[in-house]
Amino acid sequence: MFGEDILLGRALTNDEIVAALAAAFSVAGEDVTVVDGPIQGEVDADARIRCERFAVGGDFPTHLSVYLLDAALDVLDRMATVRHLCAELRTECLVSDDSVNPYTMLLVQAAGAERAVSLDPRRMDDDEYVIAGSPATRLATLRGA
Repeated sequence: MFGEDILLGRALTNDEIVAALAAAFSVAGEDVTVVDGPIQGEVDADARIRCERFAVGGDFPTHLSVYLLDAALDVLDRMATVRHLCAELRTECLVSDDSVNPYTMLLVQAAGAERAVSLDPRRMDDDEYVIAGSPATRLATLRGA
């Protein structure tokens, strides 16, 4: 699954991120390192998971880059882990749909439903992640309608 980039539908504290990643991977909170921006230099030698957090614009203001430093953790199903994170954090997220199109992603709801979505290319140019369409269409998509 990981290195995985995850765009989350709300701003999060480091404590929330640590708790959710620890729960999703069944590790202790001390095994998770979260930093703002790219990690410079050495990572905590005891960390099993490294997470870089970035603030971005649009409907998904938190961008996480998650890296597993312990190969024993890299056995979980990618989407099951993403659904677990969304449920733990009580928010929706965007993850790669593994296509070559940079403007399509998978929207994963906190309840676990998934659907393909298109992002507004003009907004992405400004580092804002917004589902394409009118505000009413975007709201319906986020609500799972």
